[in-house]
Amino acid sequence: MFGTRCYMRLLRGMNKDEVGQMHVLETVITALLFFGALHVGVTLIPDTQTTTALDTLSITGDDTLRSLLLLEPDVANQTQYQNSTLIYFISTNRTGDITDYLNATLDPSISYQLSLRILPANQVIDLYSMVKNVDESVASHIGFFHEGALYDVILVLWREPRGVAS
Repeated sequence: MFGTRCYMRLLRGMNKDEVGQMHVLETVITALLFFGALHVGVTLIPDTQTTTALDTLSITGDDTLRSLLLLEPDVANQTQYQNSTLIYFISTNRTGDITDYLNATLDPSISYQLSLRILPANQVIDLYSMVKNVDESVASHIGFFHEGALYDVILVLWREPRGVAS
């Protein structure tokens, strides 16, 4: 309130030309502040398209591994494999069945690489890999215990039509 009164007194003491110049100066300063704030706001907004695409890909990988882990195998002794198709496929070395499941489940525009880490030996086995030409990829993990070892299944996904296996 005090600033407004001082400003009004200042304007009353000026002639018409000076008051007009003051209003033009106010308008220019207001426009500069507005566009400056708009520029800062636009600069601070993250690139949501890339983030959203990678987040969606990550969720797809997590869901695919989780559904394979929770799917009951079509074998007589399911409990030996903890009622899990993923554990059954890995325990019986059925890599082809895992890739068949991934090819049927994942969109054809998604390529992948599948690896397995076995602990405590820290042994890493590449189960399946495609030619990878892109830098933006996400890795999904799912782990389970089986016969005294910890298995970490790693599924790396990227957006590219499926290529030839390497």
